[in-house]
Amino acid sequence: MKKILEAKNIVKTYNRNTKNEFEVLHGISLEVYEGDFICIMGPSGSGKSTLINNLSTIDTPTKGSVFINGKSVNKMMETETGKFRYENLGFVFQSFNLMDTLTIRENIAVPLTLAKVGKDEIKERVEAIANKLEINALLDKYPAECSGGQCQRCAVARALVTNPKLIVADEPTGNLDSKNSQDVMDMLIKASRQYQQTILLITHNKNLTVSVDRVFQVSDGVLTDLGGNENETLS
Repeated sequence: MKKILEAKNIVKTYNRNTKNEFEVLHGISLEVYEGDFICIMGPSGSGKSTLINNLSTIDTPTKGSVFINGKSVNKMMETETGKFRYENLGFVFQSFNLMDTLTIRENIAVPLTLAKVGKDEIKERVEAIANKLEINALLDKYPAECSGGQCQRCAVARALVTNPKLIVADEPTGNLDSKNSQDVMDMLIKASRQYQQTILLITHNKNLTVSVDRVFQVSDGVLTDLGGNENETLS
């Protein structure tokens, strides 16, 4: 099976060469394969957010290397990194990050526009992902006209519309009630199981790990493999 993400001995140090120098990540390694649904858990201050930023091109490790789809990303120039990010990664954030002045349709289309996809193809791909995720009725609304759960479902669609190599879902249910949290998780599970999407889920909520393939725990800058789930509940 194809390796989508590989991290080798990731170290992240802040305030280097000063008296306030401190190491947040201590030689972390991780491999994620095509179609994997991986969860990384950890409390605030564990190094979880720092790890995700270093794995997803948002930040650069002090030592070690990160490969996404076989390409070394921590040695890229900043302009190259931006292009690589919107061509290969999809992000779902806790705060949705939808643009208020754009319709849902236009928000979902943003990564395709950045990738300079043609207008007709954009229309086709946005409507196709909306069909798959059953959000057609929301396409011509604005974020302010949608509930939090609806906005997050649209954010998932935006992440999926480019068919990225890797989805990074960072606390995607953090601002949602239990029903909307389950709806968003069901969408991610569907993307993983039906469309073989590779997903890296970051959460502090243990209840969300039931349907993932493998669970990792970050604690004091160290990553521990907690193994897979024996009782997966798939939709």
